[in-house]
Amino acid sequence: MADAPRLSALMQPYTSPEALARHAAGDCSGERRAQVLAVCKLLFAVAENDFETIRLIRSEAFDEETLRLRRAVIWVAKLHTNASLPEIGRAINRDHSVVQRSIEETKVIWLADMEFRALCERIRGRTGAPAPVTRHDQAEMEL
Repeated sequence: MADAPRLSALMQPYTSPEALARHAAGDCSGERRAQVLAVCKLLFAVAENDFETIRLIRSEAFDEETLRLRRAVIWVAKLHTNASLPEIGRAINRDHSVVQRSIEETKVIWLADMEFRALCERIRGRTGAPAPVTRHDQAEMEL
């Protein structure tokens, strides 16, 4: 039972997108913190508020399902928020170069996997992020 307070402390930052954004954004302020929050909301949406799934997505786990969910968060964040690669990375506990590589890999998945597209659309819909309306956004999605 001595581990219960420690476990609670580990979970505390992940109880809401706002709490996770405060934790992930660190010393960022203003607009940068707002962008990290937008990505954290996507993270909570893909995880359906499941703390263990959030922990896995932000962990070093490389199983197929975790990678799929992580890529979905990154892809939707890139297309539907103004978050920079470092801001996306802060939310999912990754470096901006990992985020960039994931975006490049996800372009192939996006074209080939209709289930992945549906997952991304569900995430976008759960957060109320606007659907792409400009030609640039639509072209980006078709890459």
